Amino acid sequence: MNNILSPPTRLDNIFFDITHHFSVKVGMHGHSCIEMVFVISGTCVQIINGRTFPLYPGCVTIIHPGCKHCLTEMKDLEIYNISCISNPLDHLGVSFSFLNGYDQVFADDHSFCQLSLRGRVFMDISCLLGQMYALYADRKKKANQVKLRSLFSFLLVFLIQSWHPAPEFMSKDIGNAAAYMEENYPKKITLKQLIHEFSMSQTQFLKRFGEKFGKSPMQYLQEIRMHHACEMLRETSLPVKEIADRCGFYDSNYFIKLYKAKFNCPPNKMRKQKDHSSFDL
Repeated sequence: MNNILSPPTRLDNIFFDITHHFSVKVGMHGHSCIEMVFVISGTCVQIINGRTFPLYPGCVTIIHPGCKHCLTEMKDLEIYNISCISNPLDHLGVSFSFLNGYDQVFADDHSFCQLSLRGRVFMDISCLLGQMYALYADRKKKANQVKLRSLFSFLLVFLIQSWHPAPEFMSKDIGNAAAYMEENYPKKITLKQLIHEFSMSQTQFLKRFGEKFGKSPMQYLQEIRMHHACEMLRETSLPVKEIADRCGFYDSNYFIKLYKAKFNCPPNKMRKQKDHSSFDL
C-alpha cells in the first residue's frame, strides 16, 4: 500500500489532531498512527482490509497503523477523525488497566476495533468531540493544549467503558438472538440473516423465539428500536427523521406511522407533551 498518511501537524507526542468532515470521499489508504473515526450523522460503508461494514450514527472505528481502509456510499455523512500515537494509554501517565475493555480497544495486536455508542453516551461523546475540535482550531494557546490533552483522556475512558464483548450468536441459546438485536438494532437486520447466523430452520427459529419472548423476532426488534427512539425524542432535540435513521427505521414516514399507531399521536406532539410510555420488551 503506497498511500500511508501521517498528520501534517501534531499537538504533542500523544494526541496529534482532530478533523471534522462532511461527506468527503477518501480512497483506500493507511496511517502511520491510530485513526479514530466517529460517525455523528448520516450513513456510509467502511472497507477495512477487504471487509465491508455499514456505519451509522454512534459507530466508532479505531484503526491501527497499516490497515487499508476507506469510506464509500456516503449519505449526509458527518464524522470526526482523531489521530494519535499507536499506544496512547501507555503514555498518559495514568493507568487504565482497571477498566473493562482496556486490552480489547487499544491492544497493539488488533488491526481495528469497532464500538457502537448509544443514547446519552453518544450525545456526551458528540459534545466532547465538538469541544475538542473548537479547542484544536485555536491550539496555539497553551491553555487550550492542556484542555485538549485532558479531554482526550476523558474520551479514551468513554471509549473503553463503551466496549463490551459481542454476543456468542452461534450458540443455540435463543436468548443470544435477542442480545444480537439489542446490540445491532440501528443496522439493517432481516429474518433471513438471523436464521442464517443462528443455523436453524425458519420454523424452528420462530417457534423457539416465540416460546421465549411471546412475539416474533421482527416485532421484538421493532420494539427495541421504538424504545430507543422514544428515549431520543425525550432527551434530545434531534429532528424526527434523524432519530428514525439512528434507530434503524431508515424511513421516517414509516417510523411516524408506527409511532402514531402505538401512541395515538405523532412523535413531535408527544415530544412537546414529554409523556412517552415505557416498553416491556
